[in-house]
Amino acid sequence: MIRRLLNSFQKYLPLILIVAIGLALRLFDLERRVPFDADQEELAFRASEILGGHPALLGPKTSVGGFSIGPGFEYLWAGASIFFRGAPISGAYLSVLLGIATILGFYFIGRNLFDKKTGLILAFIIAVSANTVAWDQAPWAPSLFYISQLILFYGAYLSTKDKHGILFVALGFALGYQSHFGIFLSFLAVAVYWIFFRSKTTKKYLLFSAAAVFFGLLPNILFDLIHGFANIKRLLGVFGESPSGYGASLGKLFSSLTYSNISVLYPYPERTAASIAFAALIVAGLAFYLKNKKDRSFLLLTLLSITIPFATFVFYSSNFSEYYLMMTIPPFMFLAGYFVHKLKGKWVCLLPLILIVLGYFNVRAALANKRVINLWAKEQAVALIKGKSGESGYGISLTTAPGQYFGFKYLFDYYGIKADVPPKPGQKVIYTIVVPDGAYGIYGIKSFDGIGVRWEGVR
Repeated sequence: MIRRLLNSFQKYLPLILIVAIGLALRLFDLERRVPFDADQEELAFRASEILGGHPALLGPKTSVGGFSIGPGFEYLWAGASIFFRGAPISGAYLSVLLGIATILGFYFIGRNLFDKKTGLILAFIIAVSANTVAWDQAPWAPSLFYISQLILFYGAYLSTKDKHGILFVALGFALGYQSHFGIFLSFLAVAVYWIFFRSKTTKKYLLFSAAAVFFGLLPNILFDLIHGFANIKRLLGVFGESPSGYGASLGKLFSSLTYSNISVLYPYPERTAASIAFAALIVAGLAFYLKNKKDRSFLLLTLLSITIPFATFVFYSSNFSEYYLMMTIPPFMFLAGYFVHKLKGKWVCLLPLILIVLGYFNVRAALANKRVINLWAKEQAVALIKGKSGESGYGISLTTAPGQYFGFKYLFDYYGIKADVPPKPGQKVIYTIVVPDGAYGIYGIKSFDGIGVRWEGVR
């Protein structure tokens, strides 16, 4: 028994070390790297409502047509809130945990697609990447997206070889539906892939897959049955109506696509160089698709999973943020893994040096990546007020730049502050929280990472 455990430990020691490094980078000085803004405050309140006996049927609204995704991430946050007793940091620990699951996902899928060495390399890159570290330190519903994308992608590839694959596709879609609207674009790529490479399944697994999708969508379905299909109408409106807004130019879209992917590997890419490197990898993937028959299934899936979401935003004119193309990162990383797996001769000898250099720059960037107006700063401001004047008997004025007032209501509730916000007329003891410090020419007597606190009438 002990020998078996020691053998297992030795077998997985490289992966354990990689996960330990990834965990350390994500937890290092976490509260000063975590935002607690509109998304985080909304999720924290919804988690409290769930724990208070009020189930959620809808998740956060997307910026695409006002459609609401599933509430799965809210329930996960509620679970984390039980463990951390409602602390504002609860969601950040949940997001870090999902990040660790993503590292493991890249390893096991990379190992199955290629070999153990390539799986370890992919896991190492994701573990130390300053890009993914920062992503995992910002809890919101898309924190769930990478792990759902991994399941969907691998399931699609597996589905052409094994009857179980379609069940993974369904699970990935159901999970992704709780995270981001982009899961529809990922599934569109899979649907096109199935035109060329037919999936292998049975009626039993089709039924299981349909059940997985149904249960993933069930809260939304219940909401629509109760509210006259209001949410599904918003979803259909995304596809059926003329989109509003001007969207992004082709140049901006391509720049966003290339920068988002290359910055996972190297944290300071120059945009032109990133575009060239990205285009070279895609062209190489296309060349290998035409050349290697046995790899065509995998290469087509990766290329479709990258190009179809990009093409969708080219033709769909609407508001665009760079993270909308995040679903292209897992297939891009697997495409990079494919070429690492193909390396031979002297290039294999250079690989450790390349990984050391990339690791150095990413770790340095991750440790230097401090966020102003972070959770720690907001908690310090609230703690200062409570320490000076207790829980009540004074007023608090939030003097903030547009969009910077979020987070404080939940923090006041969590720390038991029952002050008047805003202050009542004639109130003698008044605190002013200034975000950012210096907004409108007002500076705090004390400042915490970009948040100033002033007071008057305090003895």
